[in-house]
Amino acid sequence: MRKGEKIQMLVIRDDQMDVFKDYMAKRFEKQMIRHVNQYFPDDCKALGQAKVREVLAYGLIRAETYEMSLEYDVSRYINLMFTFGRDYDVDIAWASGILGDKRLSGPEKMDDLYEEAERHINEAVSIGKRPGESKDDLSL
Repeated sequence: MRKGEKIQMLVIRDDQMDVFKDYMAKRFEKQMIRHVNQYFPDDCKALGQAKVREVLAYGLIRAETYEMSLEYDVSRYINLMFTFGRDYDVDIAWASGILGDKRLSGPEKMDDLYEEAERHINEAVSIGKRPGESKDDLSL
């Protein structure tokens, strides 16, 4: 760049941004469909792919109500839906308490939810163990 030369700014129009947002939403949906089919195959088979798409759309809406905008957090929210049920956010007291905490950001809520979910899963697994059997640490 030469001295005195002006920098030209790139301008992105609203309609261009809408196309980009739509592309990103579709890409994320495809990614999540692959993910839930890989990690929750029995549930997905029982639901059928049309219903899986509905559940994912519902999960996205619910995650947004809890101020989750990062794909990583939305995917973790959906993982917990498949693990604990579609309405775990209102049906399970510890989950609704965390999600309703206005002091926490979306990522903080998901970190706390995962920690608490792992604790509950490990506790449930250990209840079924006999004395002397190993306690496997189940990670989400």
